[in-house]
Amino acid sequence: MSTFFAWMRQHRLGRKRILDTMLAATFREAGIVFIFTTNSRDFTVLGDFVCVTP
Repeated sequence: MSTFFAWMRQHRLGRKRILDTMLAATFREAGIVFIFTTNSRDFTVLGDFVCVTP
């Protein structure tokens, strides 16, 4: 939860980004670095992930 709240404040993310940010914080805490997604914009703003798009 601390990573989630820190990213919400740091990146000034609004209510439309809550679920994406929570998912990303969960991935980060689990040690996941690579994300396979069709919408990399949701994760690249956080700077901690390598997004792979199909």
